[in-house]
Amino acid sequence: MKFLLVENRPENLDLIQRALREGMNGAPFAVDHEISFSEALQKMKRGRYDVCLIDDRPGEDESLDFLRALRAQGHVCPVIFFSRQSDQARTVQAMKAGATDYLAPGALTPEALARAVRDSLYTSK
Repeated sequence: MKFLLVENRPENLDLIQRALREGMNGAPFAVDHEISFSEALQKMKRGRYDVCLIDDRPGEDESLDFLRALRAQGHVCPVIFFSRQSDQARTVQAMKAGATDYLAPGALTPEALARAVRDSLYTSK
């Protein structure tokens, strides 16, 4: 399984990789990491990803713009948003823009991430 992670904090890269290792129960996976949404969009054009994980950066619309561009270009891979802030309106915006799931602050546990990945892959079929 191949993930594209769009995250601007290096400490979260380790956290997410650990969560995937624990939550995926030994299933092989690879994570490509990008800090920039524009670079991530280029990576999506060049490669195939099973799931895209996006850090929804508080106070910025760039993550939603990225998701809209992704969908406008015809990419159908599941997209899981995660955030540092709890904002129900933002969650609704992300889901309307095409997110498959949205993990609230504190919900980025191995179990929750694995569940979100499994559910996203199931619903995208």
